[in-house]
Amino acid sequence: MRRHPGIVIGTGLVVLAIGMGVVGAIMRSRSTSARARRLVSALATLRSHPERLAASTPSPARKALAAVLAAAGTTAARQMVSRAMARDRIRVEHVQRIEPPPPA
Repeated sequence: MRRHPGIVIGTGLVVLAIGMGVVGAIMRSRSTSARARRLVSALATLRSHPERLAASTPSPARKALAAVLAAAGTTAARQMVSRAMARDRIRVEHVQRIEPPPPA
């Protein structure tokens, strides 16, 4: 152990990793079976009471948030279009100020 501490540390890490893998596999198998039970329960509910799974109407808070976001998006889009049109107007005015050369 004193002559080869790296081997002892490496072996300990391998044993620890294997143990963690076994624990993880056990936890995953338990959660998978729980997921399967929930899926079976949901399908049974769907078959027996389909009206319970219908989409509900959004809450008033969600509706208000959607309205605020739509208004903010519309305002931002309008400002971007106005700025783009103002830039184009400046370019057009600049181009129109240039006089063509006199005819020869």
